[in-house]
Order: sequence, then structure tokens, then C-alpha cells
Amino acid sequence: MRRVLKLLLAMLGATRSALFGSSETRWADAWQALREGLAEARKASAEGVQAVQMEARLYAAAVGAPGLRPLQYALDRLLPSALVPKMEAALEQALADFAQSNNPVRSARLKQFKVGRELPRLTAARMYDLGEDALAVDVEMDWASSLTARVEIVSAGVGARVPVTLHNLRFTGPVRLVVTGLQSTAPGFGALLLSFPTAPSIGLEVRVAGGEVTRLPWLRTEVQKTIKRAVAERLLWPQRIVIPAEAPPARETPRPPFLDPSKLAALAHDDPLLAAERALAAQPALEDSRRQPTRWDRVKSVVRAVSVGGV
Repeated sequence: MRRVLKLLLAMLGATRSALFGSSETRWADAWQALREGLAEARKASAEGVQAVQMEARLYAAAVGAPGLRPLQYALDRLLPSALVPKMEAALEQALADFAQSNNPVRSARLKQFKVGRELPRLTAARMYDLGEDALAVDVEMDWASSLTARVEIVSAGVGARVPVTLHNLRFTGPVRLVVTGLQSTAPGFGALLLSFPTAPSIGLEVRVAGGEVTRLPWLRTEVQKTIKRAVAERLLWPQRIVIPAEAPPARETPRPPFLDPSKLAALAHDDPLLAAERALAAQPALEDSRRQPTRWDRVKSVVRAVSVGGV
């Protein structure tokens, strides 16, 4: 609507300049500016409607808490087997980055990792229509976990070993799940992609050697900053975790991942939902502000041409 309004205002300005000019052809110039301006406005309006329709097709449905029971059931069973190892590996990498980016710390090593009994609670979801080969959903998640991670931090200089416990992780925000390679044969899909469409709210408590973190006031802030940075670098959309589906074993012989390595490597950077978002963003009505002025440069050129002709 803003683009159409800009075009109409430019058209009216060009028409006014033509009518109040001193050119002998001012009526013809005004009519030309009116026709070209209306054509541009009509085109911009059609492009806007097309973008709205495309976005409406992409967002298939919104689901409330009662409709999330199947997803909640799947999450309750996926968390211990498939997601906990990924979370542990991500925390180990975050601790390694933490040690490298802090002078007072020589090393930070994960000694124990337990998720606990508290499971994430799903509160709402948005479904995406990606065709027959993939599906995607954004799920609002609230997780006041009983997660416990015991970390051994070795200080620089004297090399003192400081036992640190991270616990009571609190997570609130959306989680994006993309299922690719849908098929009729087991396991039914090729890979799961996990990411955060927007930065979640993350909180945790830090204890040092059984006491409060006030003994090392910088530690809690640095740990939280490191975790948030790790989330942004590895999990914030379009970054993602790729969990390949494994074909069921035959005669006790494990099979390799269902998708070949090249397809799994490609999923680390691209997927059907990201392709659909790029196609939507490429619509002329959704161009960014740096490109919007070029959409009505032709009408502005009419304004300049008519003004010069009037003079």
C-alpha cells in the first residue's frame, strides 16, 4: 500500500506540474503523466496482491495447545534419544569457545551432563506448506528444565581447578522443525532440521564449588554471553542442526544414514522452507528499502520531463 501511495502521489505531482506549466502541450503531458502513473500503481497493486497470496499459501495453519499433543508426544520421546547428544555436543563446543575468548580461563571441560525429568512444554505452533516432499513447523516452547551440567574450569596462571555447576536452564521462544525427504518407506523422512527462527530467551543459574557465583562475579555473565553467542552462530535461522534419519537395521547390520552425504551436507545450508522464504522475499512488493525507490523512478522521470517541458 505504501508503494501504491507513493506512485499515486508522484503521478498527481507530475499531472499538476503539467497542467500549471506554460507548455502548449500541457494537457497532453498531463494526460500522459496520468496514464503512466495509473499503470505503475496498477502494476504495484497487482504485485502486492501476488505477494500476499504467496505468503498466505506458505503459512498453512496456526495450531493451539490442544492440537499439539502429537508433537508433544514426539518431542517427549525424541529428547532423550536424539536431541540430548546434540545438546551435549553443542555445550562442549560452547565451553571450548568460552575458554578461548577469556583470558582468566585456560580450559573449560564438561564433566557431566543430565537433562533431568522436566520436559519442554509446547504452547502454540505455525505450520508451513512446502509441498509433498517436506513439512515445517514453528513451535512456541516453554522449558523450565532441571538440566544440570558440571564443568571443570582451569584458571590461567596458577592453573587452579574450579568446579562449576550450570543448572535450572530456562528457555522460552520458538523452535523451527523442518522434516525433509518425506517418503512412504521407513523411516518416512530423510532428515530433521532444528533451528530458532528468532533469538530465544535463555536463563540459567551458575554455582561455583557448591556456593554462589558471587565469588567470581564475571563468570555467570560470560557463560550466558557464550551460550547466547553459540545459539546465534549455530542455531539461529538460517543456521541449523541436521539430524539424519537412519534406515532400519537389516539382520542386525546397522545401515548408514538414509540420505547420502552430499544431500546431508546441502541441508546444512539450504532446505525447502528457506527456498520458499527466498522466493517470497524476491517478490517486487517485498523488496528492501534500498531497492524500493527504483520501482517508481520512471514516474519521477516523467515529473522531471514534464517540468522541463513546461519551462
